[in-house]
Amino acid sequence: MNVNEVNYFSYDAKGKIIWRGTCSPFMVAAQGIDGLTAAIGNPDPAIQYAPDGVIAARPANPTTLSGLTLASLPIPCVIVIDGQRHACEEDTVELDFGPGEYAVKVEAFPCRDTDFTVRV
Repeated sequence: MNVNEVNYFSYDAKGKIIWRGTCSPFMVAAQGIDGLTAAIGNPDPAIQYAPDGVIAARPANPTTLSGLTLASLPIPCVIVIDGQRHACEEDTVELDFGPGEYAVKVEAFPCRDTDFTVRV
């Protein structure tokens, strides 16, 4: 990073960090395009967000897995199974898998993503 540059991030109305980069301090505001707002900082979008432009820790995802049951799902959420995305509006879901191993992720911003490995 050039000594005349700063780290910045762009975020949406929900505080989701969409973009990070470096630029002149005078150009930070110009990075807020397409409905985004920009601010100086270098947050990690996997664990942080920016409600009202203030960097904060994303809350833990409350989802639990017991056997083949996902419970305490945030509503709404997306359940990703081996890369395939499924919208979900339920707080509990019974998974139905044949024998094998499956990667399951639950996404529900602003909660952090949570990952499970299911072996049947």
